[in-house]
Amino acid sequence: MGAKQTAKITRGRRKFLLALLTYSKLQRGKIMKFFTFTKTLLKALFDKPATAAYPLGKKIYFDKTRGAVKIDIKACIFCGLCQRKCPTAAISVTKTPKTWEIDRMRCITCGACAEVCPKKCLILSNQYSSPTSGALKEIFQDA
Repeated sequence: MGAKQTAKITRGRRKFLLALLTYSKLQRGKIMKFFTFTKTLLKALFDKPATAAYPLGKKIYFDKTRGAVKIDIKACIFCGLCQRKCPTAAISVTKTPKTWEIDRMRCITCGACAEVCPKKCLILSNQYSSPTSGALKEIFQDA
């Protein structure tokens, strides 16, 4: 490189820096916003989706997720402690026909019934109960 080319480059850089400094802050902000938006757009295009494709893939529940109350009717002694402990009166237990009934719309899945059960036949699963359009009460009978 000759001395003339070096002088041209430095004059060119000087002009660019002067133009950049005289550029208004508002215009520089708009340009930076555009580049930030472009970066976000490209990242979103090439990354995996942030949400799960629900119908296609099943949701994985955590171990501590409070889902539906389930009962092992064979182990139940129909003592009625779960019925008395339930804060919303969603559980109904009768001894003579040996039935255990739960109203899913009243149950708040607090787990109080599972904690107080002496036989531990009630558990709080981490799967939710399936949606229903019919009866909201489930009745379990011991054979």
